[in-house]
Amino acid sequence: MIQAKEIIEQLIRRLVAMNFFPPTEEAQLDLVNALRTAKTAAIAVWVVDEWIASNRECPKPADLYQAIAAENERGEESEAIRDIEQWKREAAHPIQRMVGGIFALGRDPLADRHLEVLRLRIEEIGKHGRHETELARELRAMTSELRAAR
Repeated sequence: MIQAKEIIEQLIRRLVAMNFFPPTEEAQLDLVNALRTAKTAAIAVWVVDEWIASNRECPKPADLYQAIAAENERGEESEAIRDIEQWKREAAHPIQRMVGGIFALGRDPLADRHLEVLRLRIEEIGKHGRHETELARELRAMTSELRAAR
């Protein structure tokens, strides 16, 4: 969460010029608090830049909270991605390659389905961003099931 007072003040000064900027100090503080939820100053600046580029009205605090949360999450590596990276390292081991590796299709139907759902989820994120979808829930459940089976 950013604490850089100067950056937040600069962003608020940029929002002042927009239509419907909140007239009360209390409402302005809500905007400040929303900006403070950004993990980095760069995220807060990017969100405000994007808002100003595509809107004429000042964002509501809820708009900032939502946009910042999405950007904060975008920078986080998901558990599934960490798992697949570990599996790739294990599969690269010479013994794993000799016996077909953990990626050998047909060895474990659950693992096969998990990899397919993971591939689809990565494509979905690339096209539509990180949103809670049925595919995301299915992937999370399968990841938990595979972990429990280890």
